Amino acid sequence: MDNAPTESISDRVARAKAYPFLIPASSYLFKNGEFTELPRNYRWGKNERVGVLAIGSNRSPEQLRDKYLGAHWGEIPVVKARLDGFDVVYSAYITRRGYIPATLHVSPNTRVDVSITWLTPDQLAEMHTTEASGVIYDYCYAK
Repeated sequence: MDNAPTESISDRVARAKAYPFLIPASSYLFKNGEFTELPRNYRWGKNERVGVLAIGSNRSPEQLRDKYLGAHWGEIPVVKARLDGFDVVYSAYITRRGYIPATLHVSPNTRVDVSITWLTPDQLAEMHTTEASGVIYDYCYAK
């Protein structure tokens, strides 16, 4: 889904400088390129979705828009959370778009803000195609 080759150099530089983009202050519902605050009584069918830790730009509606534009993807609940014992740091990698992705590092006595994207199986499969799987991205499932 990387459209970097069709962007001008100045557009690519501006986009890289804006990374990791706006992170909303509260949990939100992403749908068809837009986001709204997640209603307190929202029911999203947790049994049909997988919670995926989002620590960098995948917390941002702008990044989700890049990955999931179109009504056929449905909605994605994005829930704010806190993670203890880790910190979010830069990885030692620069993407084709000029982004420096985030990674986790063990850090006792640290608490960091993260999000959980609740993805359907199709959305999860798409997430895997948009990441550098096996290079800087490893998906681990924990119960």
